[in-house]
Amino acid sequence: MSIDVLAISFETAHGLYKDDVIPNLDLDFDLLKEIKKKTNKPLVLHGGSGAGDDNVRKAVNCGINKINIGADISKYWKKV
Repeated sequence: MSIDVLAISFETAHGLYKDDVIPNLDLDFDLLKEIKKKTNKPLVLHGGSGAGDDNVRKAVNCGINKINIGADISKYWKKV
């Protein structure tokens, strides 16, 4: 048995936030890089909604391969 992708926690937060509100996150990008280096597996960012564009870009640069944004999708469909 092997792992296809790995969802990790490095201080992201799940949930719906008001428009233009970025939760106070202290994302551990060093931990993210270390996990990527040690596992060499595709990594998933849970709680990507509301994390802020800069944080998401940095997470991708540090090794995130998939971003979950379910709350953003839900928020969009409520407006339609």
